[in-house]
Amino acid sequence: CEENPDMDEALKSKVKFSVNSSKITMLQPYGLKVGLLDRLQTTKIEYWIKWEDMVDTDQGWLLQEGNSLKCDVSAIRPGCFKVFAVVTLSDNTVITTDLKDIEVRYPHADKDIANSPVVKAKMEEVWQATKNAMTTTHRQEKGCWIYLNTLTGQYEFGDIDNGPLVENNGKDGGHISPSVPKKVKQSESPLEHGYYRVA
Repeated sequence: CEENPDMDEALKSKVKFSVNSSKITMLQPYGLKVGLLDRLQTTKIEYWIKWEDMVDTDQGWLLQEGNSLKCDVSAIRPGCFKVFAVVTLSDNTVITTDLKDIEVRYPHADKDIANSPVVKAKMEEVWQATKNAMTTTHRQEKGCWIYLNTLTGQYEFGDIDNGPLVENNGKDGGHISPSVPKKVKQSESPLEHGYYRVA
């Protein structure tokens, strides 16, 4: 018995796969959805992700498995990815949806990082240290690296670095040359937590 490609396409058209947004920020949910037409019943729904340059749809990482029409797993790896769903119907027919693009971005400096209470507190500490270092004749800028730990979902900080002493002569501007940042942990897998330098 030969397969009927038209029938396969007709059935596939009844399984709708979508993403809430093609661009999200780290720690936000992927926002993937499966919609079923004509009261189709499923026994399993898998949500998959792979790097943008992975052509073979058999490759990738399983984000979520079950029977949920939504996948709100949080994104923990920045980059450009392809996502898709593999849906098993009640008659054991397996449908693989078309690929959708999704870009996971680093936290935005002004919108995300600067509004974090822990970052605000640290910046106040660094600014106070900068003011404390100022004398009537000299001043010294201070700063530190900011990291995102996706396992804890928290921002963490490097040691406070000191800029050069500059004279208060109205000519020399204060500045800082940051030290070498910590070695960050980044995995190839978008499912493994990491430690990222974000500012």
